[in-house]
Amino acid sequence: KYRQLTNLSPVGICHINNKDIFDFSNSTFMRITGLQMEGLRTKPWTEFIHDLDRQRVVENWEKVKKTNEKFMEQFR
Repeated sequence: KYRQLTNLSPVGICHINNKDIFDFSNSTFMRITGLQMEGLRTKPWTEFIHDLDRQRVVENWEKVKKTNEKFMEQFR
């Protein structure tokens, strides 16, 4: 149901596993990036973060990976 609901969202949504690989992205995210899941899995997810947001997002990602907390960020 989660995946079905996210596909209705006008916002790009994705899920990254603890190996830094895309597990899921909604249709909006794929439309924004111009890639399907097969293509997304071949690229580092950080490549899709705006330069001005990248350092903050990556630092937060590394913190939650160590603590096994949920990660939720908004970025360009």
